Amino acid sequence: MESIVLPTRTFVNGSYLQKFVGKPITLIGSILKVNSNGMSVTLQSTDNQVVTATFHEPIDSCIDGWLEVHGFVQDKATISGDNYFNLPSSITNDFGIMQCHSPKVCCILSVNKNHSNQNTENSDNSRYFQIFSNAIQF
Repeated sequence: MESIVLPTRTFVNGSYLQKFVGKPITLIGSILKVNSNGMSVTLQSTDNQVVTATFHEPIDSCIDGWLEVHGFVQDKATISGDNYFNLPSSITNDFGIMQCHSPKVCCILSVNKNHSNQNTENSDNSRYFQIFSNAIQF
């Protein structure tokens, strides 16, 4: 059996796109507009940035609400989408994503950055868990 290696994707918001150009990411945004040819979608990210996601094939279905896009960052406001998951408004009306997603994304990026800068395998990870737990308490 052949093994497939999937790229690790980082959850980002609109402000972090410019730091991940050329890298695989996941972004969640509210759908503002679907291009008439179905090849791109304009989203409002969880931190109120306008982001365009372009796809290789037209979107098949009628989408609304929120969209989770998996792809690669092209520039500070454009994602080349590989795939997407629609979170329709019928199930996300009370989702509260704008209030809770952005702080978690910032915290995860902060912890990931600090962790990747550690040079020893025996580093004290309790500091990272404390940062994470403090950041997600609302």
